[in-house]
Parts: sequence; structure tokens; C-alpha cells
Amino acid sequence: MYGRNYSLALNGWANLCELNNLITWGPADTAAKVQVNSTSAADTAAGTGAQQVTICGLDVNYKFQTETLSLNGQTQVESTKVFKRVFSAEVSRSGTGFINAGTIYVIKTGTGGTLSGGIPPTLTSGWVLIVPGIGIGTSGVFTVPAGYSAQFERVRLAVVKASAYWGIYMHNAATNTCAAYMTGQITPTGSGGGLDPISPIHYKIPEKTDIYMRGFAFTNVGDMTMLADIRLVTP
Repeated sequence: MYGRNYSLALNGWANLCELNNLITWGPADTAAKVQVNSTSAADTAAGTGAQQVTICGLDVNYKFQTETLSLNGQTQVESTKVFKRVFSAEVSRSGTGFINAGTIYVIKTGTGGTLSGGIPPTLTSGWVLIVPGIGIGTSGVFTVPAGYSAQFERVRLAVVKASAYWGIYMHNAATNTCAAYMTGQITPTGSGGGLDPISPIHYKIPEKTDIYMRGFAFTNVGDMTMLADIRLVTP
């Protein structure tokens, strides 16, 4: 599980994702197809930028699934599969530019409004944003698939620009509640800070539980990255 927020806001929690939002997906949240587009005309099936993007997430039954879509520049293309959750999107084929030229948006079909230059006017239902030249974006959310439980093995964290609070939150599908699992504070050291491992790390997390990486800066707009090793086990 991986999350990063390049513009962590002051004194307010946000998910660790490039969209810089704070969304809690409940078990009643409806599954939907996704729409993908770029802000650059170079990101198209025969273009010099990103040509294809692979979406990774869960289907309506909380089972792993992926789908690869061919881009069409600033025009949205729609998945054929329905997603209950989206974890990440990655450029899986590119042209001579080797990477995405524009910002790539992955949103729920039918949300976001009318695009302007490939930019949705609202991202309240946004899943993933891929920054130009980066090639991958994450939602900062991982959901334990059906038929499994999960355990944290190790959590690593880095922050630059500003001291910040970090948190891992969980939304339990059975009780429909969201609560903090682990929280703490980190201060930049040189170009960043580091953290290894945090307790408790062997708590068994039940299936269909949403896990959120979150943080907020308290001295200046920050940049936080978190990487968690999660082991899936059968009950």
C-alpha cells in the first residue's frame, strides 16, 4: 500500500494521494465504471506520451481486478469493468516521450462535470490523479479483499518541507465506523524523515475493511509519502 500527497494542507486531514482530498468510502458506496482522460493531447493511443493506463482495484464483490484503457487525450474513455474500489492507475504503455505528458484523471463515470482542457471542475468523486512525468498515481486507500484478512508488516514514512501528523485510519464494513488505527508525528530530517515499524503491526484486519493513509502539516504546506507492507492471509 502506497500513498503520497505533494501539497499536504495545513491543520486538516487529507488522504495521501495526489488529489489531496479527504474521502471515506463506506460499504454502501456504489460500484461504478471509471472514466480516464489527460490534460494533454500527446497522451493518446498513438501519441508521444502515455498511450495506455492500467487501473487496479476491486470489483463489486470485493475481488481484485485490473483493466487497461487506451487514452484519447483530453477526451474521456470509459472502462468496461465496474469498480467498487480503485487503488492505483499506472501508465502501462507510452510513446517516444516515455511517460505521461499531461495530468491524468481517473474518476467515477458521470461525475466531475464538463471538462475544460481535460480538467474536471470538481473532483469529489475522483479516484486517482497521475502527475505529469510521474507515470503512476494512487488513491491512498486499500481495501482488504473478500476472503482474506490482512496484517501490517512494516510502515515507512517520509516528509519534506514541514513537520506533520500522520495517520492510518480504518473503516469497518460490519460496523460502518471509521476510526484511527495508528497516528503519530514526524519532522523532516535532511530531505525527509523516516519511520520503521509501528506497533501494533499484527492485528488481524477483517475482509472489506477500508484502510486510509492520511496526514496534515502544521507548520507549512507539506509533502508526505507513506509505504506499508500488508500481508494478506486466508481466515
